[in-house]
Order: sequence, then structure tokens, then C-alpha cells
Amino acid sequence: MKKLSLVVLFLCCVVVAQAQIESGGTPVGLSSAASNLPLAPVVSMPQVDNQAYLTEDEGLPKHEQNRFAVQLPVNLNLSNSGTWTNLPSGGRIWRLRIASANAYSLALLFDDWYLPKGTELFVYNDNGDDVLGALTSFNNWVDGSNVIRHIKGDALTLELFEPATVGSQTVLSIYTVCHAYKNVFGYTRRDALDNFGDSGACNNNILCPEAAAWQDEKQGACMITSGGARICSGSMIRANVVNWPAYFLTANHCGFSGSWVFVFNYQSPQCSPNADGSTAQTVANATLRSNNADSDFELLELSAHPPVSYNAYYNGWNRNDVPSTSSVCIHHPRGDVKKWTIDNNAPTTTSYGGNVSPGDGTHWRISNWEDGTTEPGSSGSPLFDQNSRITGQLHGGTASCANNIDDYYGRFNVSWTGGGTNSTRLSNWLDPNNSGVTTLDGSYVVTVANDNCPGDYVTLPFNGSGNTSAATASGSGCAYPTTPDVWYHFISSATCSSQVTVSLCGSSYDTFLEIRQGGSCPETIRWIVPTMIVELLDCKANLCSRRYRIATTTCAFLVTMVRSVPTPLT
Repeated sequence: MKKLSLVVLFLCCVVVAQAQIESGGTPVGLSSAASNLPLAPVVSMPQVDNQAYLTEDEGLPKHEQNRFAVQLPVNLNLSNSGTWTNLPSGGRIWRLRIASANAYSLALLFDDWYLPKGTELFVYNDNGDDVLGALTSFNNWVDGSNVIRHIKGDALTLELFEPATVGSQTVLSIYTVCHAYKNVFGYTRRDALDNFGDSGACNNNILCPEAAAWQDEKQGACMITSGGARICSGSMIRANVVNWPAYFLTANHCGFSGSWVFVFNYQSPQCSPNADGSTAQTVANATLRSNNADSDFELLELSAHPPVSYNAYYNGWNRNDVPSTSSVCIHHPRGDVKKWTIDNNAPTTTSYGGNVSPGDGTHWRISNWEDGTTEPGSSGSPLFDQNSRITGQLHGGTASCANNIDDYYGRFNVSWTGGGTNSTRLSNWLDPNNSGVTTLDGSYVVTVANDNCPGDYVTLPFNGSGNTSAATASGSGCAYPTTPDVWYHFISSATCSSQVTVSLCGSSYDTFLEIRQGGSCPETIRWIVPTMIVELLDCKANLCSRRYRIATTTCAFLVTMVRSVPTPLT
């Protein structure tokens, strides 16, 4: 059949903005005060033929078989859509309802997003039984884009509260509405279109007794969603440093989108019967750190550490050039709930798709799985040795329940040196101090604050460019509240633009942000817009996940970042 004109792209994500970490609360539109608000203006999407997409899906190649949503382009923002309502107590609320008939769920993609301190954004469906929020300044992403996870039902309402002190600084611009034509989230079925359970019957749920020894490792294995599709699998992976970055290993051939969404703990609540699980525990957005096609690896850094409630496990690794005695794979075949597969024999070294050993030496070959298999959607999933350490990630193969032979995993030890550069190898990311360790055990995250920062100030240009990881200063009366541990600042009294972007990429310390007017100590502490703010950004705020826009009335000001009292992530 002719390809449908509304092409499903790898962007319609199941997401929550900035790790879908929410501040809680109740939107006014779902409270007793709802009657004080006018009805939200409605934007209706063009009709989507769900069945036509389902029919087209039947003829797709394997790597596209897990899509579930279609992109609908829009241009909706705070100026051209919705309605503002002034509140008697100060501030105002903006509301907009978006409807797309016969959608199982809706998600939103933003090409411009900025929530100033004090603003709150909620997104909820008509029944009020699926509410996202409050999203706040914490959810600002470094490149100014963002995503809203799928909200069940065929309509959603956006509700933005903007306090009077913000002064119209909020920016929200929606460029895509994602219409789900499959019911992939376990929402109440309208018919039999839900694709949960699509993996082969020979697969084993991760909570089955056979997998009892792998309950820690499963906490790091995740499903990747993008473009209206459950596209791949992968795993959190530990780095050999004191403060662990939120690194994630998957396959290079999965591609990469900065707005990928990583779904944690999507699994059946019991071994049998197979049952759908929750997709609510997600982290949205990531940064590509390194990748290489030869061994088909891709290392990402998530936009934020998974919240403590996810109980995420950072899997260990083995970079020795020695085959394991047995292998286990934890994965999401066909985007299904988490599964467990085992091979009781040693893998062989070969080329991708080959059976001659050693071939080009880039891959481990699993000649035959003893229990379970892999399928589309399993790509990127970790291969573990007998000591529960990652030895590679799934590239592809011919294995299936009907013909359970020949799967190929990019070898971890090959990926370690990769293409010989920081952007094509694992070594400088997972062992940045070049300790020489060849194995590292997995663990639940432990974050230790950096309490010693000897050295001089590092002064960056006024535009804020540069890598803050080089800043290790100590000593200034400008620090807040009384500590002298200022470790990064820049000062300007020169001519400048009216807006400065401050990013925390590369920082290695627990961080406050101060803005002080003037160019020397002691200045008057102030946020230019709004006034009076000293904000604790994050424990170890080094994830490039905070962006601050500073509207200035003067160019003579100082930005100072200082270390906070440590608050471990776990």
C-alpha cells in the first residue's frame, strides 16, 4: 500500500519533561476552584485513521514494528493559543485543551520551553485520572526543547500558573502533537489493539524463579521509546569515579534522539500469568557521549539521575578479552514487559552476522539460547557474564522462538578503545582517571559530595562559555550562605545582549546559583528577574540539565556557583 502521508517519526515520545520528575500538587482546573476559570479553548487535530496505520504496520521491517503514534504538526504557544485568566490573589493562569479523536493517548513536543522560578505547569486528561505535574524550573532542558509524556485519552489540558513576579518570562511553544493509534500503555482497552504481550511465548518474565539471581541487574535494564515507538533496550552503567554520572549503554544502530525517553521497571508484576506493568517511571532526554559502529555501541548520559524511588541499579562491566562461561540478556522484546534470556555456553568471537572465529573480532556470537530469545526491541540490551557484569550489547541476529540461534553482541572490550577518540570509545568515560581496572561490579548509586576545592578562581567570558569542571576555587566573601567555597564565577561590565544563558555542563560539585549585581565583592545579591533568589540547583548538578535565562537591565553583574551542604541521591 502507499505509505501514509503522516509519517511516524522517532520523536513522539512517552516522556516526562526533565526526567518526568514532578513537584506534585493539584491543578486549579481539577480543584474546587475550577468554576472560577473559563473553559479552556480547544484545538482539534485532523482526523487520524487508526486502522490505516495498523494495516501499514503489518508490512514494516522488523526495526520499525514497535511504533505506536503519529506526528501531527502544530504551532501553539502562549501568545496564539489558549486563554489567560488573572487571579485575585496575584499571578495568572493559562489554559489550553488539545483534542484528537480516537487517540488512545496524546503526547506533546516543544521546540521552545522555559519555566522561570515559581511557575507551575500541569497536564491532565478530561477524566482527571492521569495528571502530570507540577513541572517547574527544575524541568528546563539545556537546549530549550522538551517533551510531555503520553497522557491517556483523546484530549488533554495544559494549565500554567505564572506568579506576578515572573513578568511574562515563561516560554512554551508546541510544534508536534503525538496521537497514539495503539493502546501500548495498559490504559483501559477499547478493543484488542493493545500490543502488550506481543513478544514470543518462549520469553521469560524477569520475576520468574529462574531469574531470581538477577533482580539487582534488572533494575538497570530499561526500555527506550522514541518516535511513537518502543524502539530498543539498554542499561544504566557504572563509571569508575566517586560521583557517578548517569551513563546509559545501548546500541549505535538504534540511532539517537536527545528527546529519547528511558522507561524503568516496566515489567510484569508476577511470573505468570503475564501481566502488563506501569510505564510511569521514566527519564526524558540525554546527551550522546560516545559511539562507534564497529562494535555497535552508544554511551549516553541521561538528563538526570533516576529518582530514588526507581531504585535504579548501575550495572558493572568486564572489559577483558576473555569469553564468559555463560551469558544472560535482560531486555524488552517487541517493547513488551522486561524479559530474561540465558545461554549456558561460552560465546565465540566473530564478525557481525558471521560464524568464523575470530573474524574481525568485534562481536560475541550466541550460537543458541537455552531459555528465551531476543526480538525486535531487544537491540541494545546488555549481555552479562557469569559474574553479572556487562560484556556487550545486542546488535542483532536471527534468533526467535521458532529458530533460536545466532545473536550478535558488540564486544565491550572492543568498545573500550573504540575508534581511538573520546567520542568513539568507552574508556575515558567509564574510567576517566585511567586506573587500569578491567572489571567493575555494579551497585546502587552512592553520591559523595566534593568537600575540598583548593585552587584559584576560574573566570569565564561574559557569555558563560567554557567547561566548569576546571573550576575548583576556594575563598570569597561573596559565597552563600557563609561558606568560602566559591568554585565558579564570571564577571562582566562590558556591553552585552539582554539575555545570558547559564549552563552547568561539566560541573562536579553540589551547586547553588547566585546572581549579584556589580562586579566586585561585596555586591548586592539579586536575581535580575525576578528579584531575590538563591536557588539550590541539585546535588551534583553536572548533567547539563539546567538552563537559566537571565534578562538583564545592566551588564555589570556576577554569577557565582558555590557548593551546598551535601545531600546524597540515595
